[in-house]
Amino acid sequence: MNYYFTDETVTSYDLISDIMAKPDFMHFTRKRRTMMTIWPNFIRHPGYKLEEQVVCVVVGQETFKIVGPAYKQHIYSGVFEKYDPDISPVDFFRDNLEHFPLVKAAKMYTVVLNPGDCLYIPSFWWSQSQSTGSRKTRMFTQEFESSSKLAGMFISMLD
Repeated sequence: MNYYFTDETVTSYDLISDIMAKPDFMHFTRKRRTMMTIWPNFIRHPGYKLEEQVVCVVVGQETFKIVGPAYKQHIYSGVFEKYDPDISPVDFFRDNLEHFPLVKAAKMYTVVLNPGDCLYIPSFWWSQSQSTGSRKTRMFTQEFESSSKLAGMFISMLD
C-alpha cells in the first residue's frame, strides 16, 4: 500500500513543523507545499514540475533519473496526444531505444538517495524515480515557486 501526505490536508502548521524542521534557506523561499510519501518498490512516470523541488529520503532508497529541459524533444514530450505535455512516454529506467531512438542523445543523470540524502530538482527539469531498497521508501518533498520567471517563459516558448 502506498501513502501520500501533503500539507494541503494538514489542519495545523504546527504538525508540519513537527514532521520536518526547516533548514535556514527555506525561510526566504516561497514554499508551495510539503509532501511525504511512503511506498515499496514503486516507479513514477517521468515528468516535470513548474516548481523547484527538494527531495529528502528518510527511510529506504530512491533512485532518480533527471534530464534537463534542453532535451525535451529527445524524451518525446508533447509528441503523443494521450500524454500531457509535462509527462514523457519514455521510461528512463528501461532501454527504450527501439521505440524512442532520440533518448540516446539526451544527457541523463542518475542519483541514488539513501536516508539523510537530499536532491534539488530545478523547475522544468524532467525526473523519474523508483524505490530501489528492500524497505518501504519514506521521503519528504518541499516544492517552491520557481525562482526564475524569465527561464519559465523561455522554456514555455519551446512548445
